[in-house]
Amino acid sequence: MPRAVLNADQHQNLIERKYSLNAKLKLTGYWDLLDVRLLFKVPACVLFARYYREASKPSEELPVLEWRGQLPARDVGWDTAQPHLECEPKTARVIYLGKRAALSTGPGATKPSKPSKYQNAFRQGATIVPRSFYFVEIAELDTAVDPMRDYWVKTDPEQAKQAKKPYDDVNISGLVEGRFVYATSIARYLVPFALLKTVPVVLPLYNNNGDLQLVLAEKLMKDGYRNFAKWMQQAETLWDTKRKDKASRQNLYEWLDYQSKLTRQSLDDRYLVLYNHSGMNVAAAAFDRESQAIPFVVDVKLYWAACGTLEEADYLVAVLNSETVNLAIKPFQSMGLLGERDIHKKLLELPIPLFSSKDPKHRRLSKFGGEARLKAEDSVRSPHFPCRSSIARQRRFVRDALCEEMSEIDRLVQILLSP
Repeated sequence: MPRAVLNADQHQNLIERKYSLNAKLKLTGYWDLLDVRLLFKVPACVLFARYYREASKPSEELPVLEWRGQLPARDVGWDTAQPHLECEPKTARVIYLGKRAALSTGPGATKPSKPSKYQNAFRQGATIVPRSFYFVEIAELDTAVDPMRDYWVKTDPEQAKQAKKPYDDVNISGLVEGRFVYATSIARYLVPFALLKTVPVVLPLYNNNGDLQLVLAEKLMKDGYRNFAKWMQQAETLWDTKRKDKASRQNLYEWLDYQSKLTRQSLDDRYLVLYNHSGMNVAAAAFDRESQAIPFVVDVKLYWAACGTLEEADYLVAVLNSETVNLAIKPFQSMGLLGERDIHKKLLELPIPLFSSKDPKHRRLSKFGGEARLKAEDSVRSPHFPCRSSIARQRRFVRDALCEEMSEIDRLVQILLSP
């Protein structure tokens, strides 16, 4: 079976043995083949069951063999495979993350719990794609943007290289009024406690005292913003041409503001907490919108929540970056051949309490989170920071630089989340 049967949401009834009484079977164990290479294109497992008249209980433990090794080729016989494999016996049980359940040989909660009240505060960023339409390079852009000035803008070459078909050949250039220049960032630029950089984007938005309003090219033209209207007309034509029949189901603007993920963002929210929506490990950082002059919006590759104070943001970032939280979600992440993938809101299933300035534990976590933030900002400016390396190595560099702060943060988070 795909290994997802051990932790995916669609398999919860199987994991907790809540399947129909007509299915007279009892799980008796499984093999975990996660660490066997050259087996299948997705991680796999083998479930064992036997005929049983009564439903088994989720509290029952299961014997497990965890196999590892690398096969010399695909689809080989047992005689060829055996010398390359070894296994370790373990015991699995059902563990919980909020109400999510998983079969795991690792530690975890034995009962469901209520999620954090921060769960509803976090939202996924906007679908600013195709990136070739919006992510741009502006040669004359300084730290601030003059909304009354026209800028020569072209598709960011880096985003153009990474574009997927059918948008891999899109390159737009032209004049754009400064009021339509915004900033964003992507998960690639997020390390623990710091955002490496923001990048310019052009978006069809009116900024009405912090509230964002989506504007179509036709309206832009009527309002006298002819340059950006022409840009968006090009984008509309490319969208309709390349999407073909799909374009009639969802136009360019509906996709950009899918589920209002763009227009629900308020530029009046000063302090944001950002974390990556997927990846092997969680990376979270606090972001102050007033730290830069260009209005900032959040991209789809990040989750975000607004905090009332920097102290609250530092507290929350400290909790999310802790090893305790990172390890707690591991058994519940979907797995690819390169390791854990999705994060989404799984970490918010943990009972993370809302920040209270009256709670000494919260204040202490906020203090260490603030110290880690300042130290992380120094570390990414260090001449030793691996600028040209992978994001995994960059995040590891920052974590190593913060080992003392991370150790104390993790100790405090264990206390915070303990029953």
